[in-house]
Amino acid sequence: MILADDDEDDRNFFTMAVRNTSPAIRLTAVNDGVNFMDYLESNPNPKPNLVILDISMPRLSGLECLKQIRESENWKDLPVIIYSTSSNEDDLIEATRNGANLYVVKPKEISALYRLVNYLVTLDWRRRKPYATDILFKDFSVI
Repeated sequence: MILADDDEDDRNFFTMAVRNTSPAIRLTAVNDGVNFMDYLESNPNPKPNLVILDISMPRLSGLECLKQIRESENWKDLPVIIYSTSSNEDDLIEATRNGANLYVVKPKEISALYRLVNYLVTLDWRRRKPYATDILFKDFSVI
């Protein structure tokens, strides 16, 4: 699993949630889109099982990373989650248009983040319909 998020606190909280809910999961966290794409290119195998991209990062946004992933023969099938503080419908539409598998609004409470991480790591991404984008809020009801 790879997380790209420019907010250090968000990276730390997400990392802590993964370690506490799923200690066997290997999480790599990077601080922006350029570092994320560099990591993908320099670590082609094994492919990550899940990518989580903050929508707004400096240098290369999550949406720009998503576009590059979907255009790449090597990476186009990776499950990608757009992870954002925004619940703006335009952002969801743009993420869907560019091939996000899921759009998640960042939880404000740590307990909700733990539930989110547990949901993400237990979902069978191989069986999930590609690009079936949903929007998830902190209680994880799909709208």
